[in-house]
Amino acid sequence: MGNRAVITTERKDLGVYLHWNGGRDSVEAFLKYCELKGYASPERDTYGWARLCQVIGNYFGGTNSVGISRYEESDRDNFDNGVYIIGNWKIIGREFNRGSEQREYDLNDMLKNIDSCQPQKEQLGDFLDSEEVAVSELKIGDTVYMDTYRGYEKHQVVGFGEDRIVNGTNVKGLPYVDLYLNKDYRTGEDTYTSNPNNYIRTETIRKVGVGYAK
Repeated sequence: MGNRAVITTERKDLGVYLHWNGGRDSVEAFLKYCELKGYASPERDTYGWARLCQVIGNYFGGTNSVGISRYEESDRDNFDNGVYIIGNWKIIGREFNRGSEQREYDLNDMLKNIDSCQPQKEQLGDFLDSEEVAVSELKIGDTVYMDTYRGYEKHQVVGFGEDRIVNGTNVKGLPYVDLYLNKDYRTGEDTYTSNPNNYIRTETIRKVGVGYAK
């Protein structure tokens, strides 16, 4: 017995098998965690399968709770949760599901449980307590999480862009943070305004509630 499920994509080439935590609430949490980590989803990059299995395997531990196989060889009609078809880390379809969707676990609590099972250096930590806000609402002094090659980092909004081109983009009105300090070719001074990676170009961003720590 278990709480079984199979996760696949629209291509239906591979299937990730879950023996436990196959309910929709758990599967959505696994997918959301991968999305928050910035992993490429499996339909776009095969590394996505590896990252999904890595996250789930770390959560379960042991050796028998998660598996991967060709889709047609997987336990699809499992009389528990059937099959989840995913795209862009979202559930976009279902097969072989004969019962109601499981809604037992709170998403935020489940995300924190998943996070606590990952290697410490890879955990999202208090990022999971941050608030997603519209970039248009940001003010100087706000602290936000910037997605860098080192992972999410806390940085402070220190200004808004002038009407000028930085690396091919007009940055007028865009908030920028204290991420990379570079020399301004116009003045010769060290500044945050000359590096395009300091500017926030997304519509929303995660904002730290209180405090500021580099």
